[in-house]
Amino acid sequence: MSSILLLRPRLWRQGREPALALAEQITAAARPRSGWWSGLARLDLGYVFADTGHTERGLAELAGQDGHDSLITPYRLALQAAATATTGAVSRADQLAAEALAAARGSGLSHQLGHAHRARAKVLSLSENISEAAAHAAEGAHHFADAGAPVEEALTRQCAAALYARLGAVSQVQVEIGRAKTLYAAAGATWLSAELARDERRLAALAPRGGRRHGDPVAALTGRERQIADLVAGGLTNQQIAERLHLSRKTVEAHISRTFAKLGVQSRVALTLRMTTFDAGRDNDG
Repeated sequence: MSSILLLRPRLWRQGREPALALAEQITAAARPRSGWWSGLARLDLGYVFADTGHTERGLAELAGQDGHDSLITPYRLALQAAATATTGAVSRADQLAAEALAAARGSGLSHQLGHAHRARAKVLSLSENISEAAAHAAEGAHHFADAGAPVEEALTRQCAAALYARLGAVSQVQVEIGRAKTLYAAAGATWLSAELARDERRLAALAPRGGRRHGDPVAALTGRERQIADLVAGGLTNQQIAERLHLSRKTVEAHISRTFAKLGVQSRVALTLRMTTFDAGRDNDG
């Protein structure tokens, strides 16, 4: 069963075909039907099958896991969410991602939180909720960094870069790509490094230049909405904003609610990210 420990590293260093070949060897061999090794085997096989385009086989492996194993559950739910999203069942994937995040928050383990936030980011990206997706990817990368998981952090930063590109945040794309490059190189993840180089060229073509793009909803905010949004991005609470601008707290809350609706975000973290990417794009344009 030690070959299970080589499965993901083989994918990272050699690519999909060698990893899939090893996965086939593992599934053909006798393996434990219960216990920690069984859970680990199903997780890694599910990951590799899903990543190599065999989504149904990946989901079948994950479905066979013990649903009561609290250590495995957040990982299983996160992988199921990401794989299910690729089948087009976005509503079900969204439910699984929410369950993964709840389970990971219950454990408080950074590695589990990283997987849960990344899965949430992938599902939200398919729902075109890009600002929220980018916020979750950034949070996931932070948790993987805390957990000391450089390859997972790099994968999540690469995911974040793709989302920033869709937001037109060119400088953030460059930052995340640069961090991912460094992490892959340090971990010896040669195949992922090559994939990242190709992705970098694709993202350079994808990312629209300039923060004040025609039709950008941030540019359409009223002066007061923009002022309050900038203060939210600066970390102020509603009460602090109200005191600074000599407004009632209810008025501030009403402005923030309208701003959320206009920008298509659902949290202060996503609003902060949206304002930051807008300003970064404007700086690049200047």
